[in-house]
Amino acid sequence: MKQGGYPGGRYRRTSASPEFKYPDNTTHNGILEISMQLSDFFSQTFSSVQDKNSQLIVVARNGQVFSLKDSSVFKQNGAEELISSIKLTSHTDYETVRFKVNGHSYLALQSYIPSIDVHLVNMASLEETMEGINHSRVRYIVLVSLLAAFLVLLSYSMQAIILRRLKALRESMQQVRNGNFNVELPPITGTDEVGELGFHYRKLILKINELIQDQAARQAAGKEAELRALKNQIDSHFLYNTLENVKMLAEIEGQYLISDIMTSLGGMMRYSMEWRQDHVMLSDEIQQVQHYVSVMNIRYDGRLDLQLSIEPECLKQESLKMSLQPVVENAIKHGMSRMHSKDGNLLITISAVRRGQACVIEITDSGRGIPDETLGLLNQMLRMEEHAYQEVRQLFVRKENEDGNGIGLRNVDQRLVMSYGVEYGIRIESQEGSYTRIIMTLPYRVMGGG
Repeated sequence: MKQGGYPGGRYRRTSASPEFKYPDNTTHNGILEISMQLSDFFSQTFSSVQDKNSQLIVVARNGQVFSLKDSSVFKQNGAEELISSIKLTSHTDYETVRFKVNGHSYLALQSYIPSIDVHLVNMASLEETMEGINHSRVRYIVLVSLLAAFLVLLSYSMQAIILRRLKALRESMQQVRNGNFNVELPPITGTDEVGELGFHYRKLILKINELIQDQAARQAAGKEAELRALKNQIDSHFLYNTLENVKMLAEIEGQYLISDIMTSLGGMMRYSMEWRQDHVMLSDEIQQVQHYVSVMNIRYDGRLDLQLSIEPECLKQESLKMSLQPVVENAIKHGMSRMHSKDGNLLITISAVRRGQACVIEITDSGRGIPDETLGLLNQMLRMEEHAYQEVRQLFVRKENEDGNGIGLRNVDQRLVMSYGVEYGIRIESQEGSYTRIIMTLPYRVMGGG
């Protein structure tokens, strides 16, 4: 293949001269020469209907460069200068070369055509591409900066909110530490950790104030009880001496029943007024109950029967002082008012057995019993809060037209719970028309003396 030009150099041409031979492939027949313009042979090379950022270049074997000179790709650097900046390949596969000339970036996609011994190079300018990339990079940097600034402001705002709530909590806690439990609780809300902390802190302060009020009420009740006990102890010896004198006169006159009553009454008074400790042996409580039943038999003409079934290992069981008498008193009061037996007698049975690490004391009376709905209400009233108990008590009084309504049993249960815990105390069992049973559960503890 040959390249040349017409006279005057105005047009460039290319020619192909294939050799023709006879069928024996040895005898020379002739040569056919075809000449045509380069613009027709490489139409895309001299065509402007292409991507404005790329242009096809043809490089002949003599190094001559053919391309569209007016292409915008060659605005900064000519085609010959660009071709001289790359190493032409001798492979037929496409090869990509990226390079710079005078600070301008280019991308060359080249290939070699051995049949006509030319190189085809598609030269692309990267100026607009790099400019677009730079613009995009600037936009991304600005966007990332704005986003970072927004995140910083958001983080600062959230941190300020959290710190403000934590500061309010800290100030409130400092006041509580200084003993001010009536501090105004900070209005901390929300579902995050700080909000949950504020919620539980508020609950804690309310609970502490409630416990303080309960403790103050207990201390006041204790002081009142001490004053009452002190008042009851005034001239106690005078009362004992008077009872002893009456007892002696009764024995002199042969009134042995009155003498026995004075003995029981004196024992009751001495036991209840000489309060040296809160805990006594169960045998002391049983003796107090025996004295009480003896005195009450005067009122009921001997219609009270007391039966005891106490296991020997329970006789020294620790129990609260004056915890059995209120229960027996309640049994006598309601049992005699709801009597159903033919002989009119009321049988009271007291039993005590050990069950594991507990001592179970049962006080059963043979009265008329309690209806099921009333029984459930009475058991609930034992452990009700005070305000709820007072409301139910008033309803109970109006419905049943009775004054007792379990006050003595509730007091005994509260004393047991305060001394031993909520798992101990009393509960009520009953069968209407048959019996009522009070079950008292205590931790098994043996005392050395009473």
